[in-house]
Amino acid sequence: MPTETPNTLTYLVAGYVVFWLVTFVFVISLVARTRNLEKDVEVLRSLLEEERKDKAAGREQQVIGTEQSIARR
Repeated sequence: MPTETPNTLTYLVAGYVVFWLVTFVFVISLVARTRNLEKDVEVLRSLLEEERKDKAAGREQQVIGTEQSIARR
C-alpha cells in the first residue's frame, strides 16, 4: 500500500513569508540604526569644531595677554 505524500506547499509558502518578513524588519532596523549613527557623527563633529574654536579663541586670548605683559615691561 503506497502512502500519499503530504501536501507541504502551505509550509513552504509560510516559510518564505516568515523569511521575507524577518529580512524586511532586519533591513529596516539597519536603516534606522544607520540614520542614528549618522546623526551621532554629525553631533560629534559639531562638538569637535566648537571645541577647536574655543581652543583657538583661548590661544588668541593667551597671545594678547602675553603681548600686553611684554608691552608693560
